Amino acid sequence: MMVFLEVAIGATAVALLSIPVVIALVDRRKLTRPE
Repeated sequence: MMVFLEVAIGATAVALLSIPVVIALVDRRKLTRPE
């Protein structure tokens, strides 16, 4: 059970850390390709 909790917490942390990266990539793509 502890392993499952650690995996869940790790996945949540990775998701939270990846959100700003995805936003930055989308913003950069919008800046490079204005429509």
